[in-house]
Amino acid sequence: MGLSIKRVVPLEQFKLIIEFDDGSLRQFPGTRVAETPLWFLAFPTKLRACDVMPSGLQWQPVDKTLMWDGQNVWAQEASLDIPALLEWSACVSAEELSQGLLTVAMTNQAPTDQDSRHHVYSVGIKPFCDGAWVVLGESIGGGFAERGGSVALAVENLDSFSGWRRHCVLAGCQWMVPLLEADATDAQHKARILERYRESLTA
Repeated sequence: MGLSIKRVVPLEQFKLIIEFDDGSLRQFPGTRVAETPLWFLAFPTKLRACDVMPSGLQWQPVDKTLMWDGQNVWAQEASLDIPALLEWSACVSAEELSQGLLTVAMTNQAPTDQDSRHHVYSVGIKPFCDGAWVVLGESIGGGFAERGGSVALAVENLDSFSGWRRHCVLAGCQWMVPLLEADATDAQHKARILERYRESLTA
């Protein structure tokens, strides 16, 4: 039997990680798509808004507007079967992905007491990390005056960061709080967060 897709995980830096049923991992796209018929997949929100099937990936038109060079990015569509995905992707190892990040939500709450223009709260996850995979970030000031930082925590250690629930609210993903509080394995937590994140892309 041929390969089939087990799951697809979005990461930063314009990439999807395709995990096949044989355990192999590939990064899609593996090369620049800007000057190809798949040009619209250079836009990360469109890239991530794909329908996943065992036999391939599909990008459907979405009732949203993002214009580029006279065309609506969200109106574009494509369907790639596994041979095409193999052609357009590149091999990647689990070790290379262990620190790969997906920013789930990010909101600028300025003005605040700390900064009048730039006070950004963010929440991300490291989908391929087995340990501290929940990332809470705060950026104050921005540019050369940047202050703040981030912390990566395992789910069982979230309460060591006393304000993590409020941090999720300020970042714009209060829906993550009950998901992280639920009695579940790390794999289940990540799958539920990724599902909710994917739904938000076309909302």
